[in-house]
Amino acid sequence: MPVEEKIKLAERIMSSSKLKRIAEIAGRFQRLALHKQETKIKHGRDEVVDTELGNDLARVVPSELAYLTNPATKLLFYKKFVEKELLQYKLVGTEKQAKGPIVACIDNSGSMKGEREIWSKAAMLGLLTIAQKQKRSFAVIHFGSHDELKKWSFPKNKPPTFEEMVEILEFFFGGGTDFETPLRAAVECIKTEKHFKNADIIFITDGECDVSDSFLEQFRKEKKDLEFQVYTILVAYHTDVVKKFSDVVLYLDDLEHDEEVLDTIYQI
Repeated sequence: MPVEEKIKLAERIMSSSKLKRIAEIAGRFQRLALHKQETKIKHGRDEVVDTELGNDLARVVPSELAYLTNPATKLLFYKKFVEKELLQYKLVGTEKQAKGPIVACIDNSGSMKGEREIWSKAAMLGLLTIAQKQKRSFAVIHFGSHDELKKWSFPKNKPPTFEEMVEILEFFFGGGTDFETPLRAAVECIKTEKHFKNADIIFITDGECDVSDSFLEQFRKEKKDLEFQVYTILVAYHTDVVKKFSDVVLYLDDLEHDEEVLDTIYQI
C-alpha cells in the first residue's frame, strides 16, 4: 500500500473516537490474553519484559497515544505509525500452546452502542491476538435482527488485513436482537469451512431473545456431532435463555470488573 494511503488509513482510525477508545483498552486485553495462553520458558510468569518499535495499536504505550490529543503532534503520530516507529510493549520468552479455531459472535443491537460495544470489540481483539499468535483460524460474526448479519473469516494462514480490521471495529448494525441467525451462521462456518473444524463459539450479548424448540433440537444435534462448545458472555443483563444453547454462561455486570470473564474466555 502506498505511503499516502497508509497515512489516510491512520487518520481514519485516529479520527474515530470509537477506534481510539478500543485501542486504549485493547492493550490490557491483549496482554491478559497472552498471559492466559502462553507458557513461560525463561520467566516465572508472563509479563511485559521490554518495549520495541512498531505500529500494533493494541500494544502502543500510553505516552505515544498522547500525541493524538494535541493537533500539533497528531501528524508526528501518523508518521511514526506509517514508519512502524511507535513505542509498544513487547512480550518475550514464551511457548505457544495451540488449540482450535474461534468463532466470535458480537451483538450489534442498539442497546450495545457505546461502552458495551467498545468492550466487546476490545475483547474480540484479545481473542484475535491469541488466534494470530497460535496460528488458529478466526471468524467474527456481527449480528442484530433476524436479517442483520455480517461475517468475516480468517483461516490461520490468512490473517486480516489492516483495512478489514478497521471495518470489523467500525461496523455496527444498531438494530434489534436475534440469536438463531448468528448461531446458525457459526455452525455453518464450523461445518463447511475446513479451517474451522473443531472451533468453539464465543457469544457476546446484552439482550434477551427467545429461541424456538425446533432450532434448539437441530442446534444441539449439530453441537454434539461437530463437538464444539459455546461460551456466552451476558453484558449487564441476566436471562436463562442463553443457557439453552451455551456450555458456559459468564455474567458481566460491571465493565470495570471484567477480570473473571476475561480469565475464562482467554483460556479457550
